[in-house]
Amino acid sequence: MRAWVLPASYLVVAILFAGVVAAAYMQTSGGWLFRYIVEGDQHRVVGAKFLALFVVLGGIAAVARTGMRGVVVHADGIEARDVVNLAWPRVKNCSWAEIDEFIFEGKSVGLRLWDGDRWWLPQVLDQEGLRRAVERVAVARGIPLRGETRPKEEVEAEIDEMGGAG
Repeated sequence: MRAWVLPASYLVVAILFAGVVAAAYMQTSGGWLFRYIVEGDQHRVVGAKFLALFVVLGGIAAVARTGMRGVVVHADGIEARDVVNLAWPRVKNCSWAEIDEFIFEGKSVGLRLWDGDRWWLPQVLDQEGLRRAVERVAVARGIPLRGETRPKEEVEAEIDEMGGAG
C-alpha cells in the first residue's frame, strides 16, 4: 500500500488543481479566482489550462507506473516487473533451475542465483501471499529457504491441501 500512497495523492491533488482551473473559467469576471487564473494567463508563458492538463496527465502516469510493478510466479519460474526511470519498465525472468536459495528478511523476499547474484523481488500489495507462494514452490522443488519461514511440515500440508482440493 505504501507504494500507492504518493502516486494516488498526486493524482488527487492534480484533479483538484484541474477542478480549480475549471471553476475559474466558469466564474464571472469579477471573482478573484477568475482574475488570478484567467486574466493572469495573458502574462504567463504557460496557461493554466495547459498546466492543469499536464499535471493531470502526470498524475495518471504516476498511478500507471506504480501499477506496472509486480511479481508473477509461474510454472517455468518467477518474473519481477519494476519501473526504473520515469516510465521505463524492467522485467527480469528467472527459471527455477537458476535459483539456489530463497532468502526471507523481514517482509522482503530475495533469491540467490546459481551465479552468486542476489536478486530482491519488488514489494507487492499482498506481500504475505507472495511469501507463501514462494515458500510452497521452494518446498515442492527442494530449493533451500533461509530466514524467517514457516516450518517445512506446515508448508507441505498446505501443498497437499491445495493438491487435494484441485
